[in-house]
Amino acid sequence: MQVIDIIDEDRELARVNKGTLNWSIAKGFSMMQQITKDSIVEQVLTNFPKTLEIFIRHGFKDLSNPIMRNTMAKFVTIERACKMKAVDQETFLLELNQTINPSTH
Repeated sequence: MQVIDIIDEDRELARVNKGTLNWSIAKGFSMMQQITKDSIVEQVLTNFPKTLEIFIRHGFKDLSNPIMRNTMAKFVTIERACKMKAVDQETFLLELNQTINPSTH
């Protein structure tokens, strides 16, 4: 997986795994982050720790265990996780994205 450098809206350098998160330009240099169905659960949790609460609320209680976050979650996409727990993917993604971009929703 290729790692790329980006500059976020606070002009801080960040490193993300290409393909994990989609980045789109908004208002000049500012950038919005978006979690997609193809995002890897562990990378979402690493990049956005506040999303853990949402995962747990939607039935992913195992993710409260750091060992589970650092093992199984490394191989599971949001889409696969939603199918495994019968979670509505569209609603789940909306809530995740509202958490990481509260001013855009």
